[in-house]
Amino acid sequence: MKKLFILIAVSILALSCSTNDEQPLPGSSTTRTVQLSILSELITPMNGAEHSAKDGAIKEGYHLVVTDANGEKSPIEFNLNDLSIEIKDVTGSFDVKAYHPDAGNRIDNIYYISGEATGTSSDESIQLNMSNENYAYIVVDGSQDEVISAKINSFSMLPTSDVANPNFYAYVMVNNNYDLKIETSRGLVTQMITPNADYAYTYTVDFSTKTIIGVELGFDGTPKDTPIYIPNVPVENLSGVKSYSITEEGYVVGTSKDNSRATIFSKVSGDKYFHQYDFNFDVSTEDNYSFMNIYVKKANAGWGEPTIRISYYTESSNTNLQGKYMTNEAGFENEMYTKEEIVEKYTNYLVIQFMDGVNVGNFFWRTGDSDDHAESFTIRNISIDDSKSVDAYALIRAGEEYVTIDYSNERIGLTGISDLTAEGFPTMRFDNGSDQDIEVKLWLYKGEFETTQIVPAHSQAFFAVPTKGTYKASYIDPITGEEVTATKNN
Repeated sequence: MKKLFILIAVSILALSCSTNDEQPLPGSSTTRTVQLSILSELITPMNGAEHSAKDGAIKEGYHLVVTDANGEKSPIEFNLNDLSIEIKDVTGSFDVKAYHPDAGNRIDNIYYISGEATGTSSDESIQLNMSNENYAYIVVDGSQDEVISAKINSFSMLPTSDVANPNFYAYVMVNNNYDLKIETSRGLVTQMITPNADYAYTYTVDFSTKTIIGVELGFDGTPKDTPIYIPNVPVENLSGVKSYSITEEGYVVGTSKDNSRATIFSKVSGDKYFHQYDFNFDVSTEDNYSFMNIYVKKANAGWGEPTIRISYYTESSNTNLQGKYMTNEAGFENEMYTKEEIVEKYTNYLVIQFMDGVNVGNFFWRTGDSDDHAESFTIRNISIDDSKSVDAYALIRAGEEYVTIDYSNERIGLTGISDLTAEGFPTMRFDNGSDQDIEVKLWLYKGEFETTQIVPAHSQAFFAVPTKGTYKASYIDPITGEEVTATKNN
């Protein structure tokens, strides 16, 4: 690998302090002036419209600090294109350090070089190599029209040119872990990277093989293909993690931070019922103990209604607990449930958007308790599916008085639900297959029950009613504009 550097030749011009102009002997501590000649031939300007690795090198505003027998001198400002620098009153052996005072940003669109050298009191010249010791150049291949943008942590990478599908670049300080995030038309692709100094990395998303490939080594290096695989889970939702890697199968293998458990969560809409979700967790920890927390709240809950935490034990050395569910609901803390039992118990509860620290979502998988957790973990797959339809019958059985679900037919009218009624849950249904909302007044014929609801367009509305009997419904027909009264038994 060829490093970017500048060569600073330092020659010592001894100035006589005696009246006979004799030269000082080598090794003396005579004060003299040090002349620095700067060669910057390897700092190249931008060539053409495409940004390259060395184009981000800053050439102005560097500081040169000399420390000699009398201590550290005040910094001298210089530019890399300066032909020479005079440093006066240098005594004895000395150290030279060149740096830029603005260096230090972890992620930027520029970078800085630095260097150090040592001279003895007898040296007449020294050589100072300034090189890139702290930065890596990161490029995301944007030539595919499916790549939209890219970020490193929260820093938005910049386009390398003004073409229609540019690459994106940034410089990062080394000895740090970074989250590379590539936004594509198919979704977000992420990867943790740990770059090395003076390396230029180019990442390309391969949509056919679901890998990110291509790492170019060295600011002046040659390409070398190295596969970086797309994870099976959204690693941007990982927290409490010290480091992780992604295997060829898409597994996430990582370690948690010191004194912290690792957590991964899912985004949810916040308005779907618990029974609408299917989920599967294929995970493991070194301690064989992990669980998922699901946070639910009763639909149409009033102020003060508690949030319930359901815990699903993905791993446990207690075989009776593994694969089971528990809850923190008062009076039920010690009960264990199967999936069918827990779904039935919380059928009419919504999976809410829950704030866990700075994370907002649900289905939080954790590598153990806050004070007792595993250090290493493997996440092979986590799937959360909320595509199930609302189960109106289950909601009525769970005590809901009014439920609406999507309806794809064109019928408008009243129906009695005899099977629910026979189970002890008397129910009437109103179908609205029109494109308009309909206000429906429903009452028990020769009875005291009466209710009015707005039934949304293309919906079926289920009314829990007090008893078996004859019910009437009145509404305005959205097609004819006439008032209609329907009569049905349940």
